[in-house]
Amino acid sequence: MIIGIGTDIIEIARISELARKYGAKFLDRIFTKAEQQRVEQRKTRVDASYAKLYAAKEAALKALGSGLGDGTNWHEVNVRYLPSGQPYITLSGRSQEIALAKALESSKIVCHTSLSDDETRAMACVVIEAIGH
Repeated sequence: MIIGIGTDIIEIARISELARKYGAKFLDRIFTKAEQQRVEQRKTRVDASYAKLYAAKEAALKALGSGLGDGTNWHEVNVRYLPSGQPYITLSGRSQEIALAKALESSKIVCHTSLSDDETRAMACVVIEAIGH
């Protein structure tokens, strides 16, 4: 059962400017330590990587239909990667509660995730699905 679909597109320069202006305060507010470590290890297109993660979190919150207004926070939407490099999202806290409430009797939430960027923009698409009983 599809719970929701969300997309987001963002100018990479916007995230770059926020990161430069607010530094660690901005990064720590939006991204988990694991997300930051993965981006910083890449050393190339760091701003684009952060923008994709930001877009993924926004897309997931849109797919939930909650935004940040239902007691959710940025760290409850965690972008992770399979060994193949394929991204996926895990939910925790209030975000997970919202998804499970919409899932009815399903027991597992899966967040299918696609990330992309070009020279100036980053985008994400997230489909949240409830699986099983």
